[in-house]
Amino acid sequence: MFFVSDAQVSISDDLNHRETLSRVAPGIYQGSSLIGTVGRTYTLEVVVDDKRYTARSTMPPTIPIDSIGLDLFFIQRLLPAIYNYRTQNTNSFPISRKFTFSDRFNNGQAVAYPLFKLDITSGDVIDVTLYSVDEPVFEYFRTLDDAGLGNSFTAAAPANPRTNISGGALGYFQAASRTTTTRLIP
Repeated sequence: MFFVSDAQVSISDDLNHRETLSRVAPGIYQGSSLIGTVGRTYTLEVVVDDKRYTARSTMPPTIPIDSIGLDLFFIQRLLPAIYNYRTQNTNSFPISRKFTFSDRFNNGQAVAYPLFKLDITSGDVIDVTLYSVDEPVFEYFRTLDDAGLGNSFTAAAPANPRTNISGGALGYFQAASRTTTTRLIP
């Protein structure tokens, strides 16, 4: 794996607050003062080997998780989002899955999403994290799935996913809000 350890990395918001990130480990850069706020747009700027990469992401509002049951979880409204859930019971190893979905056809109405037929039984603990992301980040994950890493039976030949990073970089820059809940299944 290749890590960039000599980059100049900064993040700014739409109110002209700017922070230069410090390298804390090979390929890992961290800030200390800029805090993400719902509704703000953030810009990432990376300069490495005299090449500049930029990306923007707007932090959407959080989506409340209404409830979790044996078969599905309920949310009040839905924006482009990614959810991750993990189960743990005494009969198996922890299972973690990630899914992307959008409210394109729900128009902000309450919806229920299945936990996709895991071996979930009474007494299991389920952790659900729901990330609200903007459209470009959602498109990254949707096209990543289409590229053959998810629902590949309908995918064309592998291709790079869409990115919100300019300059020819792969990956994505995300300003996401999240909601997390843990439930014991009765």
